[in-house]
Amino acid sequence: MLDLLLKLVYSIRIITKKKDIMKTTYDTKYTNQEGYGYKLVNKENEMWYVGIHKGSPEDPENPYITSSKNVDLLEALNLGKIETHIIKADDYANLEIWEKNYLLNENAAINPKSYNLSNGISQKNSLPRNMKPFADLIIKNQGIFDCKKELISMNKKKGKLTSSALVDTIFFQVRDTKLIQSHVNDLASMLDENPAVNEIEQKLIVVILKDRVFKGRKVDLLIGGAHTYHAFEKSKIHSFMPVLYIDKSVHEDWSDDEIQDLGLELNPRSHEIRLETHLDDIVKRIYDYISFSNMTMKSQTIVDLKNNWCKNSKEKRNVTTRVNKMLEDEYNRKNQPANSIDYTVDEEMKILKDKIKKYNKKPYTHSRIASTGKFALGDYLIKIINNYYSNKKNIKNVHIVMYHPNITAYEKYKKDYEKGFLNFKKLLKKIEVDVKIEEMPMTREVA
Repeated sequence: MLDLLLKLVYSIRIITKKKDIMKTTYDTKYTNQEGYGYKLVNKENEMWYVGIHKGSPEDPENPYITSSKNVDLLEALNLGKIETHIIKADDYANLEIWEKNYLLNENAAINPKSYNLSNGISQKNSLPRNMKPFADLIIKNQGIFDCKKELISMNKKKGKLTSSALVDTIFFQVRDTKLIQSHVNDLASMLDENPAVNEIEQKLIVVILKDRVFKGRKVDLLIGGAHTYHAFEKSKIHSFMPVLYIDKSVHEDWSDDEIQDLGLELNPRSHEIRLETHLDDIVKRIYDYISFSNMTMKSQTIVDLKNNWCKNSKEKRNVTTRVNKMLEDEYNRKNQPANSIDYTVDEEMKILKDKIKKYNKKPYTHSRIASTGKFALGDYLIKIINNYYSNKKNIKNVHIVMYHPNITAYEKYKKDYEKGFLNFKKLLKKIEVDVKIEEMPMTREVA
């Protein structure tokens, strides 16, 4: 036992020094994700080891080969028999699930070609599946497996269902705004121009999961075709609605995440289809993934979503910006102190403006209000220096009255920008301009 332990320690010490001479092949692109999955392959006997690591595969300060304690693998590493393949890049939580599924599929713990001693340690079993193949089946065949489209009778009064199997249907929405009324109106007009539904070039269908457990109760859950549903409801001539009921036996192993993704896929973004998925849907879907599934913008699932649904790089940037704004707003809602001061309201802003009036009465003084949420310190510095050297103003004092609009701005200021303001003071001091930065309190004192 002692010999084995000494051999293990020696092996770990040696392979750490060999990181820079090992051949590394990238079978997937690494673009600064949280971590990566790797496969070590023995060139002589094709034995392999699969693992994951949090960090970069090219970090010179923290070189990493493997955390495996398999002595045979470590000995092969020492003898230069092993090559590294980078085969996955993603968030670390997703990598844990990926690693477990990979090792389970290969039955790595007892596979004679495997150096792995277990089949992974993650408690989660799977990431959301790709639901596009299911959506493609539904759109193309108007059905899925043994479930086929039906024409469901509607009784209506003033454009609203009064009695039908559809009246009690629950809507499963991806976006915050439930309906875009202009789309409903366009579809209703198209329906009234075409008495025969099957002759309409655009295939219209409402997709409902039968007996789905949703928010603790069993319901018929509409996951696709909400606008179509309301268009048929509004139509003046149609008394039947085309509905695909998907039986419980088909959908019971679909997660709520997968159902949301299926709902997106049932409304593809294309120029040929009038009712298309909007960027609002994609923004909300990505926001939900990050908020509730511990993903980041660099998660492969989210990268794929943007690649599939955004038509160009401008739309991708738009989506990223909007998601980040939603996440920031949510963070502020959760973390903003209850007794915080809102300096944007007139009463509080007047306090700041009165301060500026008072300071500007002093000779050779330039004062201004600065919000740490949007203040461009560099632009302001250039303005002061230009005024100083052009002799437009004989500036000897600068007084900045600073406030933090929210907790995010405050934290960014303390982490990234406060040192810039200190350097701003040092720089202007060299030309004998005195700078005072008055940081206003974020909260009121509670009696």
